[in-house]
Amino acid sequence: MRKVLFLLPRVLILCYAVLLSLFSLDVFGSNQPLWKELAAFIIHSAPSVLVIVFTYLTWHKSLWAAILFFAIGVFFTGGFRTYLMFANFTLISFPIIVIAGLYALDYFLGKNKSE
Repeated sequence: MRKVLFLLPRVLILCYAVLLSLFSLDVFGSNQPLWKELAAFIIHSAPSVLVIVFTYLTWHKSLWAAILFFAIGVFFTGGFRTYLMFANFTLISFPIIVIAGLYALDYFLGKNKSE
């Protein structure tokens, strides 16, 4: 059970990063020059890249991951205004907040000794 509690939020956050990456593919086919499409792709991929980097940095630090990903979820809610549409909130903000909760469970129930 401890191993599942350790791996579940980490696997889910990587799946979440893949979901965010899929959203950034919509820039292609916009009849813009290739360099503009690539620039837009890089900008749209920034949130997923940051999520992956933060996952790497907090791999063995569940409490820090819980705090960081909860803050990212709050930022996505306010910064991207996902609270205005239920579908946007459930696709963008809610998953990362739930994953932050799983990290917190891992920390508090697992008594993570590395922190």
